[in-house]
Amino acid sequence: GRRAVPSPPPLTMPLDPKRFEKCKMKEVAPANGTKGPTYGCGLGDAEQFRYPHDSLWEFWDAKSKQHAGNKFIGERTGAGGEGPYKYRTYGETAERVTKLGSALVAAGASAGSKVGILSPNTCEWMELLLANASQSCVTIPLYDTLGADVIEYIIDHAECEVVAINTGSKQLASFIGAMPKVTSKVKVVVLFGKEDHGAAKAKVEEAAAGTAGFADAKVFTYAEFLDLGASNPAAPTPPKKEDLAVIMYTSGTTGNPKGVMLLHDTYMYEVGGAQAFLKTFVELGEDDTFFSFLPLAHIFDQVVELMFIGLGAHIGYWRGDVKKLVDDVGVCKPTLFAGVPRIYDKIYNGAMGKFSKAPLSWLYNWAKGRKLYFMEEGMQSYKTASPMADGIVFKKVAKKLGGRVKAICSGAAPLARHVEDFLRVGMCASVSQGYGLTETCAASCIAPPDYPGPNMAGTVGVITPAIQMCLDAVPEMKYLPTNDPPAGEVCFKGPAVFQGYYKQQELTDEVLEKDGWFHTGDIGIITPEGALKIVDRKKNIFKLSQGEYVAVEKLENEYGKCTDFDAIWVYGNSFESTLVGVVCPNEDKLKKWASENGVSGDFAALCASDAAKKHMLALLKETAKGAKLKGFERIAAVHLEPEPWTPDDGRELLTPTFKKKRPQLLKMYQAQIDDMYKQINSK
Repeated sequence: GRRAVPSPPPLTMPLDPKRFEKCKMKEVAPANGTKGPTYGCGLGDAEQFRYPHDSLWEFWDAKSKQHAGNKFIGERTGAGGEGPYKYRTYGETAERVTKLGSALVAAGASAGSKVGILSPNTCEWMELLLANASQSCVTIPLYDTLGADVIEYIIDHAECEVVAINTGSKQLASFIGAMPKVTSKVKVVVLFGKEDHGAAKAKVEEAAAGTAGFADAKVFTYAEFLDLGASNPAAPTPPKKEDLAVIMYTSGTTGNPKGVMLLHDTYMYEVGGAQAFLKTFVELGEDDTFFSFLPLAHIFDQVVELMFIGLGAHIGYWRGDVKKLVDDVGVCKPTLFAGVPRIYDKIYNGAMGKFSKAPLSWLYNWAKGRKLYFMEEGMQSYKTASPMADGIVFKKVAKKLGGRVKAICSGAAPLARHVEDFLRVGMCASVSQGYGLTETCAASCIAPPDYPGPNMAGTVGVITPAIQMCLDAVPEMKYLPTNDPPAGEVCFKGPAVFQGYYKQQELTDEVLEKDGWFHTGDIGIITPEGALKIVDRKKNIFKLSQGEYVAVEKLENEYGKCTDFDAIWVYGNSFESTLVGVVCPNEDKLKKWASENGVSGDFAALCASDAAKKHMLALLKETAKGAKLKGFERIAAVHLEPEPWTPDDGRELLTPTFKKKRPQLLKMYQAQIDDMYKQINSK
């Protein structure tokens, strides 16, 4: 028979509740009209934690001098980047930043000039951000996965005078493809990256000839640009706190991207507040390591990296290849890991694939249940909840992230509860969901790690110091601040909120009220514990023909608990009474099912087979039943997509942070949707 389950260790005293109590949200203003009460951070107000600098430049100048000898930014060395990480110090980087700032002036840039950066995360990306700040230039981040049309739009819309391009084949090809369409006058192109700069320079100069935007542009390699600055030293032109630091174009799930205007002052509030909040729960200092792989063009990664500058800590950049990501993490050995739900979903599905077979499934379920019990009862932290379970099972899982991680952060979209529970027990680290938008400079809310009890799990926690929040009524969806629990559209106000969309006042007015309240479009509830939980999306709701409202993101989160597929898109409209779905099956699991059930063919053939569709539909129905979904929320037909969705697959179905672009998905799969509804309606 099975061995007896060991008895639990002696109960320890509960975690000190004081650090949690002082971070809870507090009511700072009563309900007003359709809005519920205004809440602020219990830890303190925005002014208390703002960095005492007027700009990113002053912030960097102070920290680079304070931590001159510390490791700062690094990348892997050796052939193919297979060697160890090599870091530049703060002092070494400061010298390079000064040269780059001088080069910008020598090349004709001035205060207010827009400088575009098109690249994956690299040391040069960060150096350019800081150099731009030194001369009051405005950084225009461009995601490295963007196609030529969007690159052209952003360069023209922002009126970039300088564009820095990574010489990677994809970025260079997309940029050269955009060059003939650009009409604004670009003065300078700077080339950097691992590939041959000389060959890239020749290609850009050839492509620039005769174009409206680049005919007069000077093209520099990164080394040449550094030399230009060294030969023409220029004093910094420090920005004022009310000056623009960054115009961050949102990746956008519909239409052209919008340019979110963020001030230097905004960053000082947000970085200081987020750092103060996290340090309340996690010991962070100059010996810590951050592994950077989320795009620096995205506000989430950018704020975390600036926070690490504030600590005097160091940052290791990945090689930009998803297939080598796990290897990079293992070599970097970070202490803080920040990701998006899609990444954690993959980690979870990979682990569950290994633990699905007996006796491992029994061992995993026993270890998870034991450890989670003590954590949720508030009697143990992740460090002490079950040393036996950690030693037998979870330490091996934690090594996937290098073995040194002490804090895991998730942002950009809600993290499914079952995945969060897995991370909490399996990664032997504090796990926290964050919530924010580009328009609120990232982390507006953070769930306190290791909160005693289960009530913070599945939530995005409480407000950080640089923001205030209220819930606005959405009566058509029956979300009201007067409900129990209070519900409504999440609205933010405070110094971390953006100034508006660049050159798009009409769009600004749609979401930003005159008194400063920003409407996120997300629906939240305030739990009895005083935490914010995102439950819906105001825009991603539609009515079926029988009059039932469907919250599609909520359904996708529920169906996403099924580990037999890697992604799902649920679709419906007001002309149909049922839902259909497009699913990207997990290749290994579908092939295993096919082998066991006598279904032949390669992966693409399996996805096209009626047998596989029936199998997947049965799994979806089983998942819906387990989640207690209503009849109209259940998927009636499914199409199987053999090609996984990725942000850089050329189909532009996902944003760089893995959010679905629903209009593009509809365009891509319109024929399959029409066919599914035709079959449903013919029965």
